[in-house]
Amino acid sequence: MKPILNISFIREQLFYTVLTCFVSAAIALPVAYQAYLSFDRLSIVFVLVFLFSFVLMETLFIVAMQLLSDVIDSVNHRRQRGQLSSEPVIVPTEQPEEPALPEPVEETPPAAVSEPAPEAVGTVPDPIPAVEAISSEIPDAVYDERVRRFEQEKANEKTRLVNTLIEYVQHVMPSFVAQDDMPVLCEEIRQWAADPAYRPAVPVRIKAMLSSNDLRHFVWNIGERLGKDNGYSGDCRAEFCQLLFHEQLGRMDLASIKNFRLKPDQGPIPIDDPLPGRYDFAFQRKAEPND
Repeated sequence: MKPILNISFIREQLFYTVLTCFVSAAIALPVAYQAYLSFDRLSIVFVLVFLFSFVLMETLFIVAMQLLSDVIDSVNHRRQRGQLSSEPVIVPTEQPEEPALPEPVEETPPAAVSEPAPEAVGTVPDPIPAVEAISSEIPDAVYDERVRRFEQEKANEKTRLVNTLIEYVQHVMPSFVAQDDMPVLCEEIRQWAADPAYRPAVPVRIKAMLSSNDLRHFVWNIGERLGKDNGYSGDCRAEFCQLLFHEQLGRMDLASIKNFRLKPDQGPIPIDDPLPGRYDFAFQRKAEPND
């Protein structure tokens, strides 16, 4: 009998193996052909994709058959256990064992399990606080205070800028302007910082020889910190420079004066570029570590 059972089992395995190979090949062929077309009809791509798809499908079939076999074995095992357990129940020969059945013991756990339910229900529902919408209106006092703060900050910033400019004038120009004319020069710079349209009425006298480049560098350094976006354009700087130092620049045309950065590193007053986001001068930055 054993050889007959083994031959039948082998036949079944061969049948399922051939069937799965045929199905795997049927699925792998169109996939490989599509990859073959997508990669410019490369034969190596067709072979690799076909082998990969075929092996993948075979693996999936083997895993599926194994899982199906395990499920069937588990169901059969449960049925056999049910049949075996039902046989002693039909012939109840031992009566003393009836009181020892676990029926009364099983009744207590449900009561113990059901007790936490009402306690958990009582602690779960927590009130969710309501979120109130912010009003679109702002009180007059708050509005006025914030406007006042903004304007005060602008005024303070402008005052700091003007103080920096005056400190630069007092640092650079005493060697070239008479002491009596220094307050006039500082006031002219202060007026120009307040209004880009301001034009000096009286020129400032220079006691020492300065080139036109130095004078243009001086005005450019100040105008660059006041800002082109604030109205201190190249024309504005050129007109102010010509009127402020009329004795030296009165005969030059504005187009020539606008060439502010000519020879920027030469002369006693070189070009002093401000750092991004700052308006202080080089001499002030050098003094910071010592302070």
